[in-house]
Amino acid sequence: MEACSIRVSKEMFVDLREKQKNGSWLDENYAAIRKEHPDMFVAVFRASMLDIAKTLDELMEKIHKRGIDRIDQIVIRYIPEEDVVIIL
Repeated sequence: MEACSIRVSKEMFVDLREKQKNGSWLDENYAAIRKEHPDMFVAVFRASMLDIAKTLDELMEKIHKRGIDRIDQIVIRYIPEEDVVIIL
């Protein structure tokens, strides 16, 4: 059986690490963000809230206007006003 190796560039590793930091920040601040910005899309970059918008298209346009070149490091999440319950 041959070994499989995956080459990860330093830039790709940095992007993944930053995305993880942004996701962790969002998880830690989720309750406060939800209270202040219910039913909104939230973008997090460099462990802080970058922008918010009612629609994903609007949020992406705002991000594009800011000229951020590291779009792959941004974490975007929809924050519902109420918990979503799925009944199977």
